Amino acid sequence: GRFPRHGARYGSQWKPGSPRGLQEPPLPLPFIVKPNREGSTIGIAIVRETKDYEPALRQAFQCDETVLVEEFITGREGVVDNVEKWGKRRLAYPLKHFLEGNYVLTRFKISPSRCKELDANLKISEEILRHLLIRVGG
Repeated sequence: GRFPRHGARYGSQWKPGSPRGLQEPPLPLPFIVKPNREGSTIGIAIVRETKDYEPALRQAFQCDETVLVEEFITGREGVVDNVEKWGKRRLAYPLKHFLEGNYVLTRFKISPSRCKELDANLKISEEILRHLLIRVGG
C-alpha cells in the first residue's frame, strides 16, 4: 500500500485492514498520527514501534475523516535543519545482540521541554539502539 509522506493528509478512503494492508511506517520512528481537526488532543498517538502504526491510524480515523502523519520533531513545532544518513556501520561493542547499526545525524531546533519528550520517546523505542541529544551553540 501507499503511505503518506511527511505531513501528508491521508484521506478516509483508506480502510484499516484493507487487502492493501500496511507494510511499514511511512516515516522514521517515532512519529505522530493525529486527526486533521485542530484544537483537540483526542485521537493523537505517538508511534514508537512498527506494530503500533495501524492501531494509531484506526484511533485517529475514529475522530476525523482525514488523518495527518507527521515527523515527531516537526509535529512538535520543531524545525529539522539537516539529516545525514551515514549508513550501516560496525558498532564499537554489541548492543542488544547487534553488531552493526544504521547511523543518522539529525540537526534540529526544538524547545527544551520538547527535547525532554523526544529523549523519553527515543529511549523506549525498540527500533533505536542508542541515541544522543546534544545542544549545539549557546
